[in-house]
Amino acid sequence: MGYPWIQLCGGALALLVSACADPLAIDNNATIFIRQVQAAGADCSASPDPAAAIVVVGVVDPRYATSYRARLLVGNQLVDPPDAVLLTRVDIVVADLTGATLLERSYSTSAEIPATSSSSDVEYGIAVAAILVDGDLAALAAQMASPATVVVQFSLSGTSVAGVPVRTAPFHFPLRIAELPCTETTGPAEPIRGVCDIGQDVLLDCRCAQSPIPAGCQL
Repeated sequence: MGYPWIQLCGGALALLVSACADPLAIDNNATIFIRQVQAAGADCSASPDPAAAIVVVGVVDPRYATSYRARLLVGNQLVDPPDAVLLTRVDIVVADLTGATLLERSYSTSAEIPATSSSSDVEYGIAVAAILVDGDLAALAAQMASPATVVVQFSLSGTSVAGVPVRTAPFHFPLRIAELPCTETTGPAEPIRGVCDIGQDVLLDCRCAQSPIPAGCQL
């Protein structure tokens, strides 16, 4: 299948907003689900708050990045009895916009999603997934015309603390592979503003757009 809804959400390089989330991944009756991809905060962590800023369309520059780090907001709706969830594996399928599969991979992860409480029927936590590692990002960039947009399908799995197997439904995330412009500075005396993930989602200070990447560019 293709992904026509991406045409509505993918017009900009990267969007950190609280709307236009994946229509295939919404709160529902699933035991556990991926709701959205969270934007990194000032300390490079992500808030487990559904109202926090999100990444609608990921962007990665293969000149500087060797992988893509997704901070997935995961909802836990285990009841009868409520239980925390321990996530240990992330499976991805990368496809082009026609739906043709480009690669499939599995990675380990480690995340605990808290149990629901009497005051809430869903609790959220963050699962960080580093994907397109070990040369996969460079290989994708080499085989596709730049810029290119792919769709990454995420599925997370693990167990409840009591040992019950759990797995999310697939969550679809558009990722743009492109060579990004850098941002000019006012002069050499201006401090470098580091970013959390070099080459991912935000524009680089032009002084960081070189190899090796200077100190201070990476938070």
